[in-house]
Amino acid sequence: MDRAINVLSGITGSGKSWLLKKMLERPEFQNTVHVQMDVIGKRVWGDRWITPTERVFRNELTRNEIKMKLIVEKAKIVFLEMPLLTRKYHQKPLVAMARDTERYLQAIEKELAQKENREAVQPHVRLNVVLVYCDIETVSRRINDRNRESDATGTNVFDLHGYFETSAHFQLPDMALYTALPLNTCDETLSGQDKVIKEAAAFFNGKSVDTITVREHMNEARRYLNEAKRLAKKHGIS
Repeated sequence: MDRAINVLSGITGSGKSWLLKKMLERPEFQNTVHVQMDVIGKRVWGDRWITPTERVFRNELTRNEIKMKLIVEKAKIVFLEMPLLTRKYHQKPLVAMARDTERYLQAIEKELAQKENREAVQPHVRLNVVLVYCDIETVSRRINDRNRESDATGTNVFDLHGYFETSAHFQLPDMALYTALPLNTCDETLSGQDKVIKEAAAFFNGKSVDTITVREHMNEARRYLNEAKRLAKKHGIS
């Protein structure tokens, strides 16, 4: 009866898409639902540039899509790739959505149990957020690699300006709001990637986090973010 919202968050180029792909390839997540914010955005606005306010509304549309999947379609696990840029407009509303979804599910279950003359089982909604992060050198290397790939495929990729623009506005989560698991994706060796994949999978499967390690990694992510903000300001982005 319980539900889970599994989120891959982080700045542009941090490895969200890669890690999400790896999660969805795992046997235990084969039948899960994947909500794509970019797909929702394209469905509404097409390929045109959208304003900052429209981006906030895109996040609202994405949250509503998750509620629909959990409440109406009865999905047990929903995976979501979302930067969670700010506390006010992105992180807090996501937490509120998870709580609201839980209230709906519990009320519906109570009504069904009364109608079916059985004992109600209280469903709960777990919000599991992984924060992926890396240094600017790693982002630059990924941009160069993807640009070389785009020469052959014609695919549009992000650039360093997009990374700086996201970094300038990005806020690390308030750990009092929810516990995020920070994962450093700088090590792109097979062993380094395997370590990140296993830690993320264990977290999404319910393993508790070590608060001391989380705090240390969050401080590292903060150092990387502050450096990115400094360079963004240097490039006239604020």
